[in-house]
Amino acid sequence: MNANVGDAFVKVAGRASHTWVVDKTFVHVDGIAHVVLRRADQHSEIITVSVPALADPTLFQPASAA
Repeated sequence: MNANVGDAFVKVAGRASHTWVVDKTFVHVDGIAHVVLRRADQHSEIITVSVPALADPTLFQPASAA
């Protein structure tokens, strides 16, 4: 999976279905690609997840498919 800046995702689990937008991509020292996600409606809230986690449909879905 490729994650690009501007791609939008929704967390599958949780009570609220906020949209998260890829703000930055980087490769961690362990060699695994990660993304920084910024909440679309609350720009000060950010999370960092690995690209494999972002690609896991039990954790995240593209916003257009949510």
